[in-house]
Amino acid sequence: MRVLFGINFIRGLLKMPLHWQGWVAVLVLVNGIIPLYFLPHPIAIVTLVAFVSGMYIGFMIAEIHGFTKLLSIMHGSWIPLLAFQMITLVSDSSSIDGLLYLWLLASTTVTFLSLVFDVFDFISYTRGNRHDLLES
Repeated sequence: MRVLFGINFIRGLLKMPLHWQGWVAVLVLVNGIIPLYFLPHPIAIVTLVAFVSGMYIGFMIAEIHGFTKLLSIMHGSWIPLLAFQMITLVSDSSSIDGLLYLWLLASTTVTFLSLVFDVFDFISYTRGNRHDLLES
């Protein structure tokens, strides 16, 4: 039976431990919802593009490989995002202030932490951890 595209990803999220569901909620809020407030600022656009492209990649991986640690590569688009965010924080500080600055600092922090978690997940996957949360 064919299911809606992305439904396996959502099912996997709902089977994750509660603290990881909370982490995902923070990622969605900081990198997927709050940037809408700052449109059309370039850093908000880049953040949204990286977020949406990562979600699409995650949906595809979950459909093909299940809800495994391979999903860590869905945040590959966040590597250039992190670089752009850090450059913006350092070099564009005169035009980044107030709420935009606070959001960018929060987004840069959660993007960095997410990528650190992803490195460990990818290493775990390459070492043979292929457990699929949808099969448990």
